[in-house]
Amino acid sequence: MSRTRVLVVNHTARLGGGERVLLTFLSQLSMTSLEAKLVAPAGPLLEEARRLGIECFPLMSEELRSTRKALAPTDLLKTVQLYRTLTKVTKAYAPDILLSNSVKAHVLANFVSRRLGIPLAIRLHDQLSTFSTVAQKLMMGPLRRARLVSCVSESVADDVRNIVGAQCKVKVCYNGVPFDTEPCEAHVPKPRIVAAGWMLPWKGFDIFIRAMEIVAECTDEWEFVIAGDVASDVAESLSYKEQLRQAVERSKWRHRFIFAGPYEKLRDVVCCPKHTIFVLPSQRPDPLPTVVLEAGALGLPVVATNLGGSREMISSGRTGILTDMDPRAISEAVQSLVMTPERRMRCGEALRAHVKARFSVKSYVDQLNVDILSCVAGLDGT
Repeated sequence: MSRTRVLVVNHTARLGGGERVLLTFLSQLSMTSLEAKLVAPAGPLLEEARRLGIECFPLMSEELRSTRKALAPTDLLKTVQLYRTLTKVTKAYAPDILLSNSVKAHVLANFVSRRLGIPLAIRLHDQLSTFSTVAQKLMMGPLRRARLVSCVSESVADDVRNIVGAQCKVKVCYNGVPFDTEPCEAHVPKPRIVAAGWMLPWKGFDIFIRAMEIVAECTDEWEFVIAGDVASDVAESLSYKEQLRQAVERSKWRHRFIFAGPYEKLRDVVCCPKHTIFVLPSQRPDPLPTVVLEAGALGLPVVATNLGGSREMISSGRTGILTDMDPRAISEAVQSLVMTPERRMRCGEALRAHVKARFSVKSYVDQLNVDILSCVAGLDGT
């Protein structure tokens, strides 16, 4: 029996959470009725995809710059080049469906889909309400036209329905993460409170620094770790990283802060539940933060701001703590875990069980496979 051919489009070259989860999906397709090829700019994403044996097409040598504040005019020429290359690749591969996995890819794939008469499915990892007005308007066409808008969380799905309307064919398919059974290479007996992710202003690392300064007043044992790297395609990222370094340099507790730098997997920068508390200080809705799933898979206690997909992962007081978006609220939540080791272990174990039950790789791959096949077959009602 012939397999359904999927061409997956991603406009960024970096390996973010959405890209890592996508690679997990693509690496499992031998057990499904789908075959897929990935198109993206040359860089870490394609390098990792090739390492996993995933067939790839490089679109361009440079990736498009991204910003939530405004569209970058300098990207116009690159966008035209990417559109032409994507059209050429699509004609050559002749897929049954296009699946876009990133914001600008949604717009570009929609143009190619319309031109070549190929169905479009969108895998949406973003909260539309955080976009600029212009970006929201650009997204309206692809979202209304797509046969499937596969959202990573109920939070994202609700956002789409509120902004785009009922004509958008929305389904929710939670991401899945593997459960590492390997020993943690970063195991250290020194207690650490860790925040990790791309160095983006809305990720709230500056809030984390201020919160940890409050924690430092109450305990001598814990170090404070910031892990992650600059997002090369986001203009504000480099200056934000420098802002964080300056904030730590000014702090009287600077000797307790550690910049761990880039990491491949969260387990490379965290320890065990006994010695680690994970903090997600996001200052706007994070659709379904992969890093929280990874922390849960490792059995770590988590403190997260009460926004977006975190509310679908964490039951406050049972599998972690949800908190307001200010330093004092975050510090109080962290201190409650610092002072009660048994609660840390209990929350970590409960979150691990929840992630394993609700966010498994198998559930994610199986559902997205069924949703794409139904979409191609027209079982979505179109």
